[in-house]
Amino acid sequence: MSTLLAVDRRFGILGGGFGLYGWMPAIARFTSGPIYTLRRYEQAVLARQELRQYYDRLLFVNDDQALMSQVDAIVCAQRPVDQYALVKKYCGAGWDGVFILEKPLAPTPKQAKEIYDCIAASGNGILMGFSLQYTSWALNVAHIVKNSTDSEILIEWRFLAHHYANGLLTWKRYVDDGGGALRFYAIHLIGLLASLQEWQIDKVALLSDHEGDGGHLSQSSECTKAVVTMSSKGNHIQITCDSYWCSASQFTVTASRAGCRVYEFRDQSPFPKAAQNYGQMLRFGEDARIPYLVYLLRNAEKQKWAPNISIRDHVSLWQMIERSVKP
Repeated sequence: MSTLLAVDRRFGILGGGFGLYGWMPAIARFTSGPIYTLRRYEQAVLARQELRQYYDRLLFVNDDQALMSQVDAIVCAQRPVDQYALVKKYCGAGWDGVFILEKPLAPTPKQAKEIYDCIAASGNGILMGFSLQYTSWALNVAHIVKNSTDSEILIEWRFLAHHYANGLLTWKRYVDDGGGALRFYAIHLIGLLASLQEWQIDKVALLSDHEGDGGHLSQSSECTKAVVTMSSKGNHIQITCDSYWCSASQFTVTASRAGCRVYEFRDQSPFPKAAQNYGQMLRFGEDARIPYLVYLLRNAEKQKWAPNISIRDHVSLWQMIERSVKP
């Protein structure tokens, strides 16, 4: 695996959405070198005021193959099926670089394990964009889980997803495509909890409250809510991730013992505090997650971009949860 320094590494971006407004500013803060991306994204960069400042840092190429030939670190902020295809094509095929991937790794946990194992065996590097894990809210979740015994812990994440708020038809709605409340949103919490300790899965339900379509769902359905009950070290944890919540957003963790509440932390949105928490200034219009992405990049370089057990354990826990989904 390459051990180039950030100033020497050549970064590329696939993905004309979060790849541009999230990862591109983060990479620009992380390294002073050029950033490679596709020619078809050029107008998207020029159309957004907060992105135009990075235009002179960009080198455009015509297609994916030309891009991969120029870089040794590739951000793939595309659909999970596209991430899966990219890793399958280039992992172990002579490309000696770092895959910077979004969540979920692939549409299914089986496919995610397949590409993680491929990266680990090939010597390629990997970084996953689990930005939520470093927010104050997630750190409070980790604190209460690690320091509780014989407790009932409720983790609630309720919000109105962007695609529901704006009536957008997107893969992020559908379980089969790697979307839905469990695979696209609660996957953050799965990654966090997997890094803390081992778990037993007690019960999992995928639900839909969208347009009155209530009840349990099949894997191919649209999923707006996931409820996962787990246990470990005498603690019982219930995670509720509701992406079709039409009231004020809620990020809450509470712990009770013997019927008495012993801990509670509430937040409406963890991300806006990122710049303050990580000592970075956000420019007007920039995405609040950028400071976390910079932190992820710096931390990954310290670890030499190596595949680590936290990603492996995340995939393993995701598999366990999905096997417990009730039809």
